[in-house]
Amino acid sequence: MYIASLHSNNETSKTFKLIDKYLKDGEEVDLLILEGFNHSLGASPMSMVTWANNQGRDGFYEGYETAYAIKVASTKKKIFWGAEPDVEFIIEEAKKYGFGCRDVLFYFFVQQVFQNKENGVLEGKSIKDFFNSFLQDHLIYFKTVPELTDFLSWFQIKNKFEFKLEDIDEEVPAPNFRGELYTQRVSSAICIIRDRFICTVIADKMNEQKNVLAIFGGSHWSTQRRALSDTFGEPRFL
Repeated sequence: MYIASLHSNNETSKTFKLIDKYLKDGEEVDLLILEGFNHSLGASPMSMVTWANNQGRDGFYEGYETAYAIKVASTKKKIFWGAEPDVEFIIEEAKKYGFGCRDVLFYFFVQQVFQNKENGVLEGKSIKDFFNSFLQDHLIYFKTVPELTDFLSWFQIKNKFEFKLEDIDEEVPAPNFRGELYTQRVSSAICIIRDRFICTVIADKMNEQKNVLAIFGGSHWSTQRRALSDTFGEPRFL
């Protein structure tokens, strides 16, 4: 089964209700494959269980449906795996599309800015503090440690406009291989890299277990559908 979700962080959403239908209320799922954390962490990593269990206050999940699915899966004693490639893998593969290490990492920062802006997490925080926090999590991937000014310069040169929080909407990090924005083109390459890797993970786990539930954003389904259909046959929509 594959839930092509509208990303949501609220328990009242249709996405969360679908998870309840096939995971919380059903017993047929043997294994989950989830978006948003690395496959290399292994089966049902405790760090992700702890992360998920710290969410859900007032029905709100900062980690979107992935956090909710992990929380339910751990309660139901279901095995779950992340499907994301490691950052090193993405950086290396992105070179084939003409993008460097900083292009990938600075794009990740733009993406996190948008996501956290939407969640309200950035309220009361400065971009400098948020960048420094991002840097601590990604320091090992940079050959030389960048300053916030390096990111701002990169953004303005590549995207042809100044970085301002109020201007970072969903279009700035959205994937578009022929997009006007450089971040859109980087995003497109990363999406292709991720989707190829994710399809491999899904295929491997389908060979291990009979009843597998994959939960990913709907945009992934649009690019993964052909590969999955060629491998497993045409989908049956529920």
